[in-house]
Amino acid sequence: MLLLQVWLERPEIHWNALDVLAHQIVGLTIDFGEVEIDKVWETIKRSYVYKDLSYGEFLEVIEFLDSIRLIKFDKEKNKITKTRKGHFYYIENLSMIPDEKSYDVVDITTKIRIGILHEEFIAKYGNPGTVFILRGFPWKIEKVERNKVFVSLSKDFESAIPSWEGELLPVPFEIAQESQKIKAELINKLEDLKEQKLYFIPDPNLIILERYKD
Repeated sequence: MLLLQVWLERPEIHWNALDVLAHQIVGLTIDFGEVEIDKVWETIKRSYVYKDLSYGEFLEVIEFLDSIRLIKFDKEKNKITKTRKGHFYYIENLSMIPDEKSYDVVDITTKIRIGILHEEFIAKYGNPGTVFILRGFPWKIEKVERNKVFVSLSKDFESAIPSWEGELLPVPFEIAQESQKIKAELINKLEDLKEQKLYFIPDPNLIILERYKD
């Protein structure tokens, strides 16, 4: 097993993320009120992920934040200070994980809210005529207005797209392969399963396709 082999997946490092840098710079002005540019630069460069960041790129971020008034940049004193707008921004965006927008799904006939769809689903499939499954029934998109999706019942189960998805946590290929091997070994030891008419278990060399028709 991978654990016994002391195997760990290789971490992906995001180098020089400028959005994170900008967020941290605003945070430093909140902490100190006023801070010298050189001190900010030294603080940022102590982080391994910014070891290759150039001073020019750093100043561009400073000047951009100054242009949208999230900080005030005094070039003569070589200092940055906090602003009211920057303070509000930082409080409202403490986390760098963005909130996902959702859309209310409304039956166009009854005007009753029947569920929600996430922004990613709307971006991919949110066109009039698209049929999707929600609460066990197929619905056809009639129109999308602001934060609402108006739908009507459909009889088209065949082409309907599921509106839900599980947690899409990234799993390294090696772990996925190993988990399938372990699953196959365990289930193959259960002899009663082999008595089933269509006994099978997916493994790295066997892909199972299922067809469902209502």
